Amino acid sequence: MNKKLFCVLASLVLTNICFGQDFQKEFNKYFEAKDTLKQREILAEWEKSNPKDPELFANYFNYFFMGSGIAHNEELLQQGMNKIDEGIALYPNRLDMRFEKIYVLGQIEDWQQFTDEIVKAIQYSKINNNQWTWIDNEKLSGEEDFFAMVFDNGISELFATEDKKLLLNARTIINEILKAYPEHEVECLRIIARTYAMEEQYDKSVEILLKVEKINPKEGIDLVNIADGYRMQGYKQKAIKYYKKLIKYREVIILQQAKQQIEKLKK
Repeated sequence: MNKKLFCVLASLVLTNICFGQDFQKEFNKYFEAKDTLKQREILAEWEKSNPKDPELFANYFNYFFMGSGIAHNEELLQQGMNKIDEGIALYPNRLDMRFEKIYVLGQIEDWQQFTDEIVKAIQYSKINNNQWTWIDNEKLSGEEDFFAMVFDNGISELFATEDKKLLLNARTIINEILKAYPEHEVECLRIIARTYAMEEQYDKSVEILLKVEKINPKEGIDLVNIADGYRMQGYKQKAIKYYKKLIKYREVIILQQAKQQIEKLKK
């Protein structure tokens, strides 16, 4: 490549970057002012200038979502969904787009699609090895950030509805994680057990927690939940057995910690 051509291409790249930043700044201004006409004008100019800018798709989605909420317009909402789907197809590693869509599905209480989209993200996380990016293609730390979002924006939101029918959706998500990431077995089984306890299916909850106990036999939270599960079923002796285990193992842990601290102080 000759020097002149290189300079021309570099100039075009810089121009696109500057335009992209200006479009974002202008869109944000009119978005905060709730000026939908100006928002639409900016998006149209932005699309003409850089039709595959990942930020364009995210902002189109925000525009259509806000418009659909104001006007209660399902057609606008669908247009937003189409735009974000187009963005996800072009930039499958952009986790912000996926979770923007998941957030909106939660807002409109479309819990089946909400669950399906989280499952898709979990499945894709195995394909991209959790090499996720965020707004402006900022890199995320990987698996840690991804799981935090699944739990904070997925499982927690389903629990917050207090709708017991949606506990099945929570199990669907957790079982997908368990299938994709068996190394997280203990955490997943604990949440599944919790969903059954919330449904007052204490027999199933205890059955799962007994599996967890085999992996972590001295974990206090598991022992107390097993004991509570037996108590709620009326199995007094089994409940007493596990409450005693809890006392025994908690004392052992406390003694170990105390001995470690004494040794540190002696040094």
